[in-house]
Amino acid sequence: MKKLSPQIQVLLSLKCGEISSDIWKAIDSQLLPEDVDEQSKEMFFKFIQENQSKVLLILDGLDDMSPDNLQMISQLVKRELPRCYFLLTAERATALKVRECCGTWLEILGFTEEDGKKFICDYFKDQESLAKKLLDLLDEFDNLRKELFPGNPIYTALLCLLCKDLNGVFSTSRTQLYTEMILCALRRNETIKGKSSSDEDLIEVYKDHLTSLGLIAFKLQRKGDSDSEEDEGTLNIKELPGFTSAQTVRGTSRLWYGFQQYFAGFFLAFQILSGEIDLNAKVADESYFEPPLRQVYLFMSGILSLKSKEKALDLVKSICSRINSLALGNAEDVEELQMLLLLALECSEYAASKHRDHYILTLGSSLKLEFLAIGKLSFPRDYHEPPKSNAFIKWLDEYSAFRTCRGWSNFARLVGPFSEALKHNTTLNSLHLSDTFGKIGPFGAEAFPGALKVNSSLTNLDLRSNQIGASGAQALSDALEVNTTLTKLDLSDNDITASGTKFLSKAIKLNTSLTTLNLSYNKVGEQRQGKSLCPQEISMTLILHQIGRCTLPEALKKLDEFSTGMVETMDDYGLFSLSESLKTNTTLTNLNLKDNEIDCVAAYYLSESLKTNATLTTLFKWKQTSFYRFQMSFFGSYSEWHLDVLKCE
Repeated sequence: MKKLSPQIQVLLSLKCGEISSDIWKAIDSQLLPEDVDEQSKEMFFKFIQENQSKVLLILDGLDDMSPDNLQMISQLVKRELPRCYFLLTAERATALKVRECCGTWLEILGFTEEDGKKFICDYFKDQESLAKKLLDLLDEFDNLRKELFPGNPIYTALLCLLCKDLNGVFSTSRTQLYTEMILCALRRNETIKGKSSSDEDLIEVYKDHLTSLGLIAFKLQRKGDSDSEEDEGTLNIKELPGFTSAQTVRGTSRLWYGFQQYFAGFFLAFQILSGEIDLNAKVADESYFEPPLRQVYLFMSGILSLKSKEKALDLVKSICSRINSLALGNAEDVEELQMLLLLALECSEYAASKHRDHYILTLGSSLKLEFLAIGKLSFPRDYHEPPKSNAFIKWLDEYSAFRTCRGWSNFARLVGPFSEALKHNTTLNSLHLSDTFGKIGPFGAEAFPGALKVNSSLTNLDLRSNQIGASGAQALSDALEVNTTLTKLDLSDNDITASGTKFLSKAIKLNTSLTTLNLSYNKVGEQRQGKSLCPQEISMTLILHQIGRCTLPEALKKLDEFSTGMVETMDDYGLFSLSESLKTNTTLTNLNLKDNEIDCVAAYYLSESLKTNATLTTLFKWKQTSFYRFQMSFFGSYSEWHLDVLKCE
């Protein structure tokens, strides 16, 4: 039987990252002895050319080649050595570029997230508590988990070693976490050499190695993975002691991509510390607003905070100074302002844990804005009073039609540090965080109360369309009970139901400053879950009134009879608690309840409360429903007792 496998006599394995020109020079430099004579060399090359079918050439790591050299591979396979057998290794993106040269395509899934979790559990099989701490860390830092697992067992092994060294107590700063991984490898290298250095000393000992790698990494990040025409060098992490088993990083390789950004940030930070580059120039450079340099900038800020608290605070002051100056500019400056603010908030996540509070305090106190809008800015019809502020006045008209800021979706997770910064701010009086995506949700809303309890400048807060729900409404209500400066609050379209309305109602009873409250497009009029929408007695009264069998006075009398002794049933309505609070509130003048599933019972309770309320002048009610006429009759009755200006749409 004829053998199907080729008869290979010569196997040549070349590292693509070390191929600088043609294939023959690569074979010479990588495989042949240094003392080989020219005649022997030529004979070997001639054998390869004349016996191509007996040669297997392995080209390992196409990702490490420049775009020009990658073209050379195509020419080599198709024309120069067309009868040779080739085995090419590359990540998928690079492999697709040379797919036409290959007869067989084998794709290896590699080290998956599940493999990584299994590795951690196996490594700590006798220390399950440490395995849990490490897995919890990766669950908390979603981006970190995505970087560590795909195709990268070295990252995971390094984290396991670090977890053991730190006994499972990890820093919440991403910069510190990466630094700890570097130090973990360096400590082991020191131990092997019989040396002993503190962690702080190790950074200084290997600073030249780190900055050298950082310079190459920075150039690769700045030029882009595949767009650089100039050969910036190869980032070989094996040059750093303790990483001898690592692979090189170049091109589109993602194996050490997180560390590549870290090293680039390390390089920039030490350039600033040494005074070789100007910190203010980096703040004004918009190229750092977008990936991949954005991540480099964040690591730079974190490393600055690890090495010098003063420099880290200088950075946030410089960012705030730039933001303050942009606020006085033109419409085209708005996006840069918003991006800078998001960048400053993200930097707080990378700051050294011991300096984070100082960073947040400096951020809040250095911002001199009076008006701030992040996301899509639009003013509702009932918003008649534009902010009298030096900030953003020039562009409000242009940007009132839904202007979106890049990166706004990231703000949802940054509400925490932003709210902390608000505690220390004394100028902001109008804040708009409304959008149709990137919603802050209940978690974000729960971060605000701390700021609202102590901030004394904010008078207008717009949280439209943020899905804060009942828990978010509860958190805000706790703050409203003690806040004495907020006058306008927009919570429209926030999934606030009957339970959430009850919390807000309690706050309205106690609050002494709020004059305008927008609760439109929620469900404040609905009954609590599990309750019928409209009791049978009320439904029958409604039908009789609609067909002319029941007059308005008779209908009102029926409702009075129904409500007598029915406190529990009345409490099922979110609007009942709101109605009760309106009886004693003396500051609210504008209330918007449009589109809130308000049925006739809820409408009755609301109309009764307005008999004693002497301050509410504007009520935007609900759109027409099957109950509309019956509901409106209550308010017609109410107008006999008190009516200043009542608007019902």
